[in-house]
Formats: sequence, C-alpha cells, structure tokens
Amino acid sequence: MRVRLFMSILIKNGRIITADADYIADIFIEGETISTIGKNLNVKADKEIDASGKLVFPGGIDPHVHLDMPFMGTFSSDTYETGTRAALFGGTILLAGAISDAGLQQYLHSIDHFKEVTKQAKVDVELQNHPLYDGLEERLAKLRDRKPGAPHPFIVGKSNYQKFLDVQAECMRAAVARRVP
Repeated sequence: MRVRLFMSILIKNGRIITADADYIADIFIEGETISTIGKNLNVKADKEIDASGKLVFPGGIDPHVHLDMPFMGTFSSDTYETGTRAALFGGTILLAGAISDAGLQQYLHSIDHFKEVTKQAKVDVELQNHPLYDGLEERLAKLRDRKPGAPHPFIVGKSNYQKFLDVQAECMRAAVARRVP
C-alpha cells in the first residue's frame, strides 16, 4: 500500500506575472512541482481552480524576520500586521519570526520544566517533527509491517526524549548567550 501525499492541481485562466512577462494561462501542478504552463491545458487533475481575474505567482518563505520587537539597540519598524501585509504583497507566504530575548528565556524555562515533568512519564513519548517530510511513507510501512513488541517507528522513548530536550535546551542557552554583548 502506497500512501499518496500530494495531488495534482490545475489552475485555469490565471494572470501570471514574471520578471519579463504578463499573461493569462493555466498551470498544472503534479505533487509539489509545476509541470506545465500554457493556454487551455487539456489535462486531468485531482483539483481544478478557476483563477479568472486573479493573479497567480509563487509564494516565498522568509526564514528569519524581526517584527514588533527590540533588535540591536532599536525597535523593528513593522508590527505583525504591517509586516505580514507587506510580506504578502511581496509574495511571501510564510514567515519564521525571530524570538526576543525574553521569549527565549521563557522558552528555555518551558523546556526545563517540561523535561522535569516528562521524567515522571509512565509511557513512551512521541517526538514528531513535520511528518510529511520525515519519511512518513516509510514509517507507515514499518508500522503496518511491525511485529508485536517491535519498536514503534513514531515513538522515540523516554530516555531519548530526555536527550532531545537536553539538546534543545542547550541550543536555546547558546542562542541566549550569543545575544549578550
């Protein structure tokens, strides 16, 4: 059994604007890849979107922004409202906001607290991080085929989870230390 994670999409009659062109066309997307751009595409898709009268452009990801927070002796000029609005108009669809020093300290405290609380756990702890991109199909196959008592592919176990929290806490401590002048 193969798990299908992505579908095909046909975006019809959208206005496509690139660095050197502005035209109306269709876009066929297979999985995560734009496979064809053209007029009146005759393809079968899992989902069809009518983009007539709408702009179609790729979305960018900004992995490090400073919004509405103190930064290097000053304060960022954008609030979350103005900064995300500007990002969207510029084609950015996802922001990864930086965290303030106080936020890092609070996060570090939360990790330390959670680590102490999970030491008392009487069951395994699941550690999950972006399952669609972390070999989900292979892990689902392992789960389907595993024998009773065999390791669970989604569970890291109590001792490994404690190690994970140790590493995460040390990373946060290093991030805080780098910010101190």
